[in-house]
Amino acid sequence: MAANNRSKTLKQNGVQIVKIGGTSNFLDFYYRMMEISWPYFVSIVTVAFFAINLVFGFVYAWIGGINNAAPNSIIDGFYFSVETLATVGYGNMAPISAAAHAIATLEILLGLFFTATVTGLIFARFASPRSSIIFSQKAVVDIYDGKRSFVTRLASTRMHPIADMNAQMSWIERVKMHDGREFGKVTQLPLVRATFSRMDLSWTLVHVIDEESEFAKVLAGDREYRVGASVNGLDTLLGNQTHATQGYSPEDVLFNHKFVDMISFTRQVRTIDISKLSDVEPFESDRPI
Repeated sequence: MAANNRSKTLKQNGVQIVKIGGTSNFLDFYYRMMEISWPYFVSIVTVAFFAINLVFGFVYAWIGGINNAAPNSIIDGFYFSVETLATVGYGNMAPISAAAHAIATLEILLGLFFTATVTGLIFARFASPRSSIIFSQKAVVDIYDGKRSFVTRLASTRMHPIADMNAQMSWIERVKMHDGREFGKVTQLPLVRATFSRMDLSWTLVHVIDEESEFAKVLAGDREYRVGASVNGLDTLLGNQTHATQGYSPEDVLFNHKFVDMISFTRQVRTIDISKLSDVEPFESDRPI
């Protein structure tokens, strides 16, 4: 069997992921139609619509048998096909021969499948949940409760809170084994608080760094690594699960910095300025971080 060298590319959190040898997009049609952008989706549906009607238009022009259609007219055949596929049936043109009736029947059957498929995809695309959670683009190494900590934060762009939230953080690096093979080693980073019953404004994820850990050595050295954070929770308005992920490379991690306050309180009002989510400022301390 010939090797499948088909490749797919996805860019997420600043990293480009390439998969080679996967299944054809045609075999995973529904996923592909959900994955592409709206302009691309509309273009595909439009091209398919015109292609189907053009093919049937040629057939009707060839076999004839359409009342009030000019002989061998592809234009009249195309417009009759549009009316038949959409089951509009204005009545000006109609099949009058057995062959034309047979082709019209076949096209109506095709139209049922085409309309149902496109309608289902449009509904699924509109109903597909979109995450409202955004992470800060930078992470900082700050002092938390007197200890050096790896800190990032997140917020929701929507008004209604996110409930029953869970968070995870881990770091990954390429490790070479004794036989020369390399693999990605993933290590969990415990959080001070990994659950949040209800996020109205924001959430700060804090991992207290164990100075004897391998992660502390990685932060202090020049080894390549990547820290990943993920959260999920329940959208209290839509009633569905929402999630978000974020990755941080060494250039995204700032030492001797802290996040700028983005929340203000009065007796009756709590305000969050999400535009400051990634804003940081130098952290002044006698203790080096």
